[in-house]
Amino acid sequence: MPMQLLTYGSGDSWCPFLKKWLDSPENKRYWIDFQSCIEATAHGLIKEGELIGKRSEAVWMAEQLRKIKYQPRKEIAKCCITLYTRESFLYKILNKTLRNLDYSKLNTLGLFCYLLRDYSRTCQEFVGCVYRGAQLDLKMIDMYKAGLK
Repeated sequence: MPMQLLTYGSGDSWCPFLKKWLDSPENKRYWIDFQSCIEATAHGLIKEGELIGKRSEAVWMAEQLRKIKYQPRKEIAKCCITLYTRESFLYKILNKTLRNLDYSKLNTLGLFCYLLRDYSRTCQEFVGCVYRGAQLDLKMIDMYKAGLK
């Protein structure tokens, strides 16, 4: 029986992974102290990069965030969307984490999701198609086909 494909949420801007992160009283402090949110996000990206042998790429991403730490939230959100849409480990691991609801990554990727969500609240609406190429193995293609039925 094919595995059911999951979406990142129910159509609203709060995916289950982000809701779980927001439920933690510890994480609510980032709403108040936004600059510490940037630093913790940078540390999370570096930790994830180290886990998969992409430390230098993760350090570069962290530095991009740190450079704009005191900019308006809209600029920080733009930086996050830029990092997320780059051809890098980040979009792959974040998509996999959200798809599988991997709550073990809440401490490393939850903050980035929070900042990324900010972009949807501050950006101009875009109507159009966006494409990204992806390498899929046969199992993933079969799962996709089964999900279309």
